Amino acid sequence: MTDSDLPPIPVEHIKAMYDFFEVAKALAGDRLPEKKKENIEEWARALPDICVLSKSSRLKVIHRWSNTGITQRMATTQDIRDALRAEKDAWAKSPEGRAWSREHQRRMEDLRDQQLRDGTFKQLRYAGRREIEPPKKSEERIQSLYQEALRKVNQGRELFNGDR
Repeated sequence: MTDSDLPPIPVEHIKAMYDFFEVAKALAGDRLPEKKKENIEEWARALPDICVLSKSSRLKVIHRWSNTGITQRMATTQDIRDALRAEKDAWAKSPEGRAWSREHQRRMEDLRDQQLRDGTFKQLRYAGRREIEPPKKSEERIQSLYQEALRKVNQGRELFNGDR
């Protein structure tokens, strides 16, 4: 796949990654690739989760990486992804994160209950899905197996009843 086959990177993602590189280079400049257009575009393509974060959230991820993830080698996008995951886990364990999670779960339960009351739960939850239908051969095969089992059961009854 060539670069021309890939979808274009949103301008906001490139700007966010440029800001990310600015701060990260200040903290650990020798552990990041050179701040060139190609590198910024490749990192923006590889780390869309970082690009959509707010500036303060990106700073938290950068600081987590710089405090815990810096090694003697060049940083990779996986290192940054690990720092993002660690920051998300830390937030989820914080009182604020737990409160948000409980509130979100309550909202989802209320939405589900409302959909059940309205009778729209099935249509909304399973929109676009269809039931899987077994192939014709499977139905025929199941029927033939059923008939064969029924025949054997009846033969067994005849033998059993005939012995009395």
